[in-house]
Amino acid sequence: MLKLVKFIVLILMHIFFLGVIFYCFWPISTWYLNHRPILGVDFYHTATWIKFFKENLHFIQQNYVDFWYGGTQILSYPIINWFRVFAIVAHILPVHTAIKLTSLGVFFLSIIFVYLGTHRLSGNPFVAVTLAILVMFSSNMYGSLTWGGSLPYFANQLFFPLILWLMACFLESGSRRWYYFGILALGFAITGHIGNASAFFLPSVLTLILFGQRNKPVGIITRLKEVFVYIIILDVLVYRYIGQFWLILINIISTLLSGLSLIKVPSFSHTSSTTLVEPSAVSNINQQIAQFYRNSFYKVFTDTNQLLLVGLGIAIVIFLIAFTVSRRKTDVLGFIAWTIVCVYSVLHVYLNANGISFLSQGWYRAFWQFPVTLAFLIASFVGSALKGIRPHGKVAHIGFFTICSVIAITAGIVSVTNHDSQKTIAIVENQSSPSSAYPEALNLFKSDAEFARLKNSLLPSWMSANEKNYRFFSDDAQVIVWWNALFDIPQARGYLDAPGNTNQHHLLDQAIAGNGLMVNYKYDENIAHNMALYYLDWYAIKYFEGGHVSQSPNKTPSTYLKDAIAQTADVETKGVTFVVGTKSGKPEIHDDVSQFLKYYRFKDEITSPIVTISNAPTLACFCDFPAYESLVKILSMHNIHSRMLVSLYIPESIDSYSLELMKKFDVVLLSNYKYNNRNKTFSLLKNYLEQGGKLLFDTGGEVKESESKNLPEWFPFRQSERKGLGREWNLDFEARDETFQDVDVPAFAPPLFDKNEWSFSFPLNSVKPESVVLLKQNSKPLLIRSKVGLGTLYWSGMNLVYHIQYYTNLPESNLFMRILTALVPLELHDYTQANPNFEGSNVINIKSPSSGRGILIKRQMFDDWSAIVKGQRLKLIKSGPSFPGFIYIPLDNKGSVEGQIRYEGNKEHYIYWILTAVMGLLLFDLSILNGSLLMKQLRKLYGFFRKKTASWWEKEGE
Repeated sequence: MLKLVKFIVLILMHIFFLGVIFYCFWPISTWYLNHRPILGVDFYHTATWIKFFKENLHFIQQNYVDFWYGGTQILSYPIINWFRVFAIVAHILPVHTAIKLTSLGVFFLSIIFVYLGTHRLSGNPFVAVTLAILVMFSSNMYGSLTWGGSLPYFANQLFFPLILWLMACFLESGSRRWYYFGILALGFAITGHIGNASAFFLPSVLTLILFGQRNKPVGIITRLKEVFVYIIILDVLVYRYIGQFWLILINIISTLLSGLSLIKVPSFSHTSSTTLVEPSAVSNINQQIAQFYRNSFYKVFTDTNQLLLVGLGIAIVIFLIAFTVSRRKTDVLGFIAWTIVCVYSVLHVYLNANGISFLSQGWYRAFWQFPVTLAFLIASFVGSALKGIRPHGKVAHIGFFTICSVIAITAGIVSVTNHDSQKTIAIVENQSSPSSAYPEALNLFKSDAEFARLKNSLLPSWMSANEKNYRFFSDDAQVIVWWNALFDIPQARGYLDAPGNTNQHHLLDQAIAGNGLMVNYKYDENIAHNMALYYLDWYAIKYFEGGHVSQSPNKTPSTYLKDAIAQTADVETKGVTFVVGTKSGKPEIHDDVSQFLKYYRFKDEITSPIVTISNAPTLACFCDFPAYESLVKILSMHNIHSRMLVSLYIPESIDSYSLELMKKFDVVLLSNYKYNNRNKTFSLLKNYLEQGGKLLFDTGGEVKESESKNLPEWFPFRQSERKGLGREWNLDFEARDETFQDVDVPAFAPPLFDKNEWSFSFPLNSVKPESVVLLKQNSKPLLIRSKVGLGTLYWSGMNLVYHIQYYTNLPESNLFMRILTALVPLELHDYTQANPNFEGSNVINIKSPSSGRGILIKRQMFDDWSAIVKGQRLKLIKSGPSFPGFIYIPLDNKGSVEGQIRYEGNKEHYIYWILTAVMGLLLFDLSILNGSLLMKQLRKLYGFFRKKTASWWEKEGE
C-alpha cells in the first residue's frame, strides 16, 4: 500500500511540474501561434508537403511527387517523414494551424524529456524543472523554427533530449531495456532528419556508452561490444538511410580531426569544403563574412539563458564541496562523459564558425544543442554531488538536497519574475525571418476564413485551382514555395533543386523566361522561339506568372513569345511588411499597400495536355542520354513538338526489344547504342527494315560498328574505319538530292572537337551499287542512303547528332531534318482526349472512345510505373526532353482505350522498410515489453532447435 501511495505521489508531482513547465511555455506558444507575419523562411515549403501527404498518404514507397519538375519519385531524404506526421494533424486542423501546433507540441515534448533526463541525473525534481524552463527560455532553441524555417529539423530536436534521457537511465540502472529503447529512438531520429541525428545524436550516444559512469563497473571490452552491437542493430533498423548517415558521420569525424588545431584560417565559403587557404588570399569582403561567422559563434553563449551559465558555476561549486568530503571519490565522476558531450556541442559550432564546415543543413542551426547539453551537465554535477554526500547519512543528504532545491527554486522564480519568456520572445523576434512567400498577404492573414478568401482571390478567372492536366511556370522561389500548398496545378519548376539531369530544366527556364537563350547563349531569335514553343508543348505549360516586383528576381515570358499569349491578368493583394526605414525603427505591417501577381495564359494551340492519346509518329532513339540530349536539341531548334513527333529515349539494349514492338516505331535512330548479342541485334534490325522500317544509323561515335571488319550483310559496305579526315571541310554532296534542299552545306561547323580533328567513320571498301552516297569528306563517304527490303536505311559516319549539339549549327540541323522528313511526315497530328482521372499523385485512370498510336503522359518515368490497358500490361518507354523521360505507352490503334497507369514504387525498397519494421518491433519488444512478446518465442524456438541438434549429434555418436 505504501508503495502505491509513493507511486501516486510521484505521478502527481511530475504532473504538477509538467504543468509548471506548460505555464511557462504558454507566452511563447501564444506569441508564435498568433504572430503576423508567419515566421520561418521555409514555412510554406512545409505547408506544400503537408497538403501533398494529406491527400496522398500512401504506403511509403508509393508516393510520387506530381507537382514539381514533371514529377519525381520521393527518395530517401528523411525529412519527408516529419511531413507525414504534420499531415496527420492536418486531417483535423487547417494546414497553417496544424504546422504551428505540431511544431510547438513536438518542442514541448522535447522540454519534457529535458525535465525527465535532468531529473534522472540530478535526482532532484526542483533542479530538473528549473533546468527545463531555462532551456525553454533560451532563444537558441528556436532558430530553425523562426529563422531558417526548417520545421522537420526543428521537430527532430525532440529526439536529442529523449536519447540523452534514455542513456541516463541506462547508465544509472544498467538495464538493457533502456539501451534497446535508445537504439529505437535514434532510428526514429535518423528517419526524421539525418543531418542533426548524425551530427549530434550518435556522437553523444557513443561518448556516453564509452565514458559514462555506471552503477556497476563495466570494462572497456564490454563497452566496445555495446558500441558494436548498437551500431549493427542501428544499421539494420535504418538500412534505407544508412549510406547517407555514415557519409555525414565520417565527414564529421575527419573534419573534427583536421580542424582541432586550427593552425590555418580555412576558406570561409559557406560550403562543406574543408580546403584551407591563407588569410592573405581572401578578399576584404570574404574577410568580413568570415568575421561575421566567427562572431556568430558567441551566440552559443549569448543566446543561452544566462542563468544556465550561472547554474553551471554553482553546480561545479556544489560538486567540488561534495567531492572534497566524499569517501569514494571515483563514485562521483559521472559528470565526465556529460562534460565531453557538452564540450562537443560547443566545439563543432566553433569549428564551423571558423570555416571548417562539416554540418549539413547549415551549421548556424546547431546553437540549440548547447542549452540541452548544458542542462544535462549541470544535472550530472548535482547528481554526482548528492552521491558523494549520501554515505555521510540522511541528514547530510537531505541538507544537500534541500540546498540544491532552494537554489533551483530561487533561479526559477528569478527567471519567471524577470520575464525571461518575454526576453526570449524579444530576442527570437529580432532574429526571426518572415516566411518567404510573395505576395506578403499570404503571411498576414488573421483567420482561416480570411485566408480562404485570400486563396480564392489569388487566381485570375480563367485559371482553375484544381487543374491537373496542364502546368504552371514561375521562376520566383517566393511564389513556387507556396503554390502547391494552395493549388493543384503542377509546376514546371520546383522549390528544391531539380532531380537528375538539370540541363533540360535549365534550357526550359532559359527558353521561356526572359531572353536567356539569346542573351546568355547568343542563339538566333528564331531558334530561341522554336525552342520555347517546343518546351511549352512538351511540358504542358499553359500558365505563366512573372514580372512582378519582388525580393526574388523573376522574369516575364520571353519577348519572342508575345504572339503565343492569349490572356494576361494582374491579381492585386493587400498587405506588406516594411522592415527598413520605418518611423518606429521596427518592422511595420501596412495592410493598405498593394502587391501584384502577373499572370499569362498561352494559346490553346501552343501546348497540349499532360495526358493525351497521341496520334503523332514516333522516333525511337537507342542511345545513351548525351546522344538523346543531342537529338532533343535538334528537334527543339525546329519546334518538332509532341504533336508532330514523339521522341523516345531507349537506353536499354537493342536486342531487349521484340520485332513486334519495334514495328510500332516509325523511325529508329541508333547513336551510342548498345546490345547484348550482335547476331540477334542485326537480325532484328534487318527484319525491321525488310518489313518497312526506317533506320537512321548514326556512327562515328564510340560504337563497335564505327570501326569494323565484319559489318552486317545488309549494310551499304562491309568494313569501316574511324579517324580524322582533316581539320577543314572538303565536302562533296549530291546537290540535286532532296536531302540537301535548303541546306547550306558550306556553313557547316568545322570538323573539330576541342581543337582536334573530328573522328569520322567511313567505308574501307566500295559501297554497294544500289546504295546512294549523299555526302563525302575528302572522297570518303560520310552519308549513305539504301533500301533494305521495304525499308529505308540512312547511314551516317559523322556522329551527326552530337556534332549539331556541339556547335548548335543550324545548317547541319537542317540536314538532319531533311533526312527525318524523308523518313516520316513531320506535320501536326491532333491528339485524342484521354479524359484522365487523377487518383492522388500516383494513379491515372484513362478512358477514351478511340485509340491512337500511344498514350503520352508528361510525367517523369522513374522506376516502377506500370500500365494496364484493357487487362493487358503494356510496355512503358521514356520520351520527351526531360530526364529520365516522360511516359509513352505504345498502343495498337484499335478500338477504345480504358486503362490505369500506376506508380508502385521500387520493389527493392519495400524490403528495406520490412527490415526496419521487423527490427523496430523487436526493439520495441526488448525495451517496452521486456522481451515478453517476440524474444520469448525466439528463445523457445532456439531451445527447440538446440534440442534437435543435440539429438542429431547423439545419433551420430551411436
